[in-house]
Amino acid sequence: LTEPWEMRLILAGKAGEGKSATGNTLLGECVFESKLSSQPVTVSCASAQGHWDGEDFTVVDTADIFNPGGDSSEVHQEIIRCIRLSTPGPHALLLVTQLGPFTQEKAKAAERLQDIFGADVFRHTIIIFTRAEELGERSLHDYVSCTHNKALRELIERCGNSAQTTAQQKKTFLMSHWASLCLQQCPYSCVQTLGAPPGVHTHRRDPQVPV
Repeated sequence: LTEPWEMRLILAGKAGEGKSATGNTLLGECVFESKLSSQPVTVSCASAQGHWDGEDFTVVDTADIFNPGGDSSEVHQEIIRCIRLSTPGPHALLLVTQLGPFTQEKAKAAERLQDIFGADVFRHTIIIFTRAEELGERSLHDYVSCTHNKALRELIERCGNSAQTTAQQKKTFLMSHWASLCLQQCPYSCVQTLGAPPGVHTHRRDPQVPV
């Protein structure tokens, strides 16, 4: 018998950019804690399951593991936890960033993806822009095409020009777009990149973090 197919998505990016809110939009309910705060709200990676078009999908919300200076043992443990929650591998990483200035700090957080998941990670990455209301009458295509920020342009190109907003498109469109993309590729294996202990290779899912 064919095993049921499940799409697995990891929310990535700098803390405070709207990862948890994006996850809640996809799930259609408030599962991950999301609020305006000067400190990271998500302190530990967590996963939640959703259902769309007859198929199950998993969303992994991440703690502040994309800080370029994050090399502590706690950060490393959260990276391992993220990988365990997306076992046997994510189909795509959703790099969440707010519209507005694409700062050097944001660029470094994006580069941190390679440090964690390996050189091929951007082939599996979709950029999600939050705060789409700031586009006004412009489309996302116009915003991206007219940006003078070289780092942002190059990042979008490295991601295969895959960029969306959570407000511009309905969940149905987003999920169908991502499902189509994910079906074209096998789950992305990132375990070996970390040189993590053998326990990371298990198919066990860590207990759900209370929300």
